[in-house]
Amino acid sequence: MGTTPNEMFEEIVKTVAERLRPLGFTRRGVVLRITGQDTCGIVQFQRSTTNTRDRLSFTVNLGVVCGELLEPNQPNLRQATIVDAHLQERIGMLLADERDMWWEITPFTDPSLLVREIAELILTKGVPYIQR
Repeated sequence: MGTTPNEMFEEIVKTVAERLRPLGFTRRGVVLRITGQDTCGIVQFQRSTTNTRDRLSFTVNLGVVCGELLEPNQPNLRQATIVDAHLQERIGMLLADERDMWWEITPFTDPSLLVREIAELILTKGVPYIQR
């Protein structure tokens, strides 16, 4: 895994994307999408605006885009991001204590533990939310 927080973040997104690929998700940058007939499910990683070189915080946003509701000036389903989602939620809100969750990466972070935690949350909470 990478050594800087930015490299670790990139590796986390990449690894989570690989774990979601068998379910039909594709990756473009920090956005993972699964496209259906006329809908698109989105898992999007969001960096904090307060990040530094040695500390990177991020969260995970979930969303669903309904193709029929897209305006002509909006991107199509294959290019949609969380801002286009008609239904959206932060992954932390799907937990029992419904709290906004932000993870922090420093040079001392064990990225394999972080990947495991995030992938598990996305697979057990995020994907079912999107599928519903």
